[in-house]
Amino acid sequence: MKRAEFTKAHINRKSTEREDDDLSLAERVYKRLRERNISERSIWYAIRNATTCIAYVPDRTPLAGGTCWRITGPDAEGEVTWVGVETFVDHLGRRLLVITVF
Repeated sequence: MKRAEFTKAHINRKSTEREDDDLSLAERVYKRLRERNISERSIWYAIRNATTCIAYVPDRTPLAGGTCWRITGPDAEGEVTWVGVETFVDHLGRRLLVITVF
């Protein structure tokens, strides 16, 4: 499966299909969540209900060696939220790393 297809398939999964082992947060995301007063639940909601998903090349090397994406979607309260993610598959089967929240 191509990386873009993989990303679209996993972003469009229903919330009941979410498996915590597939998705993880980079440590610095927690600081951004506090700064912006956004809940972790809102990030997952924005990813699941994405309206746009645009590939981008970061200034630095991807953290997990995957591909980077900027996702826009409504959070749990209906506010537009921008989330930076990296998709990859590692030896533990994880597939998505949330990098930041804009």
